Amino acid sequence: MEFAQRIVELLSRSNATAAHDTDQDQAVSELEIDSLTFMDRIMQIEEQEDIILRDDEVDGIISAFRIRDIVEIFEQARQRRDNSKTSRI
Repeated sequence: MEFAQRIVELLSRSNATAAHDTDQDQAVSELEIDSLTFMDRIMQIEEQEDIILRDDEVDGIISAFRIRDIVEIFEQARQRRDNSKTSRI
């Protein structure tokens, strides 16, 4: 499963909309989850993908309108992580 789809799946887990019915162009509000559950899922993604978000990235996720915006932030954080790993070698 590709990275973006894993994020969509984790964000849409256990809500009225199944992951296969959720796409990146949907509004975050359509996930129909409360803010605590939303942040819990963001932390789950961080843990599962071994990504540490910077404060500005967390702010961007909190203010994101579309799921695609969240995916893009995680993709940038993953690239930063990968670049830092290769520079240490």
